[in-house]
Amino acid sequence: MIAEVKAKSIEVNGPSPSSGDQNTEFVYQVKFNNIENFELLSNHINQESSDVTCTDVVITNGTSANPTITLKDCQGSGELSISLQINDESFSEVTMPEAELFSVTPTYTYRIDKLALANNRSSCAIDSTSKLKCWGSNYDSDDNVNGLLGTNDATNSYETTFQDVDSLNDYKHITRGEIINCAIRNDDKVYCWGKSWATGDASNSSDILVPTIIDDTDTYISVHSGSYHTCGVTSAHDIKCWGDSWGGKLGRSGENKTPLVSDSGTKFQQIVGGRNHSCGITLEGKLRCFGYNSNGQIGVGNTTSPQSPVTIDESESYKFISSMENVTCAITTAGALKCWGSNSDAQTGIGTNGGNTLVPTHIDTGEKYESVSVGWRHACAITENKKLKCWGRNSNGQIGNGTTTGPVTSPTLIDGSSDYKVVNAGILHTCALKENDDLFCWGNNSLGELGDGTTTQRTSPTLIQTNF
Repeated sequence: MIAEVKAKSIEVNGPSPSSGDQNTEFVYQVKFNNIENFELLSNHINQESSDVTCTDVVITNGTSANPTITLKDCQGSGELSISLQINDESFSEVTMPEAELFSVTPTYTYRIDKLALANNRSSCAIDSTSKLKCWGSNYDSDDNVNGLLGTNDATNSYETTFQDVDSLNDYKHITRGEIINCAIRNDDKVYCWGKSWATGDASNSSDILVPTIIDDTDTYISVHSGSYHTCGVTSAHDIKCWGDSWGGKLGRSGENKTPLVSDSGTKFQQIVGGRNHSCGITLEGKLRCFGYNSNGQIGVGNTTSPQSPVTIDESESYKFISSMENVTCAITTAGALKCWGSNSDAQTGIGTNGGNTLVPTHIDTGEKYESVSVGWRHACAITENKKLKCWGRNSNGQIGNGTTTGPVTSPTLIDGSSDYKVVNAGILHTCALKENDDLFCWGNNSLGELGDGTTTQRTSPTLIQTNF
């Protein structure tokens, strides 16, 4: 029989993108049941959200029974749903038995980081024109690495103002570790620079001074560098890791200088690296961690290092994660902020100083959070109402509360503003973007890591550039 189709539609709740340093894509796989001679068009798709806006809609294989809808350049905070409005004039000889018209299965890709502070006293950011700029230290003395600003300069130097990494305006994602830095450009390829053996390009025997493509057979959604290693999420939601393999932080055996799949068979939306461990969030919102566990940074309840990736806090669903050194913090889909690992400077935010926090522990329980950034021994996070809170070591004013008194043992409100959207914590300094894209930094500045043209330490958020 010929179906009489009257405005058939289906709605599906998509994932909830956190506000902040991200640009989220939503990918919906649509299956049409028993429908022929129909082409899915963009005008059939209704985006329904008061808080999330997607500016680009791409339909792949719109004439097939299994087209893919990709909503790109989606920004905001909250839930996104779509409906497919299919009217009878859209079809030609549509046969529709009792089976449902179509089904939609959503997945999504991870945020795009545009601000990254390293644990080697330098900083990088991508500005509104997609230009990559770096400032601060060009050299890491602990590991004798030159060229960390990516500007083709091998000198032991530092820069107090923004430096153009190259002449290109096509950067979309940036991450900085201690001896390695990586970026993703508009071709979705990963480009790295820094210590030769850690960049993922096994052919290099000397430090790489400019962004250099690695793993040119694969494309990436995001990438994150720990102190000495890097892991990235591919477009297929696999994770690939490379660099130092000590402690099991690559999550696999085999060649450490080449990006290879880790935790095979598990699909990820996010991955982050600390000093000697890695943690990620699967597509189902579950936490998976692997590597060294000396301070409980794996989150399994003890300091024994598991020999393979493990799922932790299994009853929870997560949406955001951050890690540096021996600490990890993550946010549940309900907005609860949890931290675990070393608490030597109160950096897990549990209200006390000292010892280790061995399992994901809910902190600041009266608040809901959107994003968090873990620094060397301090951390900062942005609440759902756009307020900034920080905690941990404050020796150089990196907390931003106007003092160098610390440590601060629990999340503390910074400056009272309600318009923060991005925060990133470094080794002894912090930077943040507000909703109007004004860039603020504070903390240690002896190597120009605040980018204000001076080496003056700042103990509260200091405006570095308007409309960055």
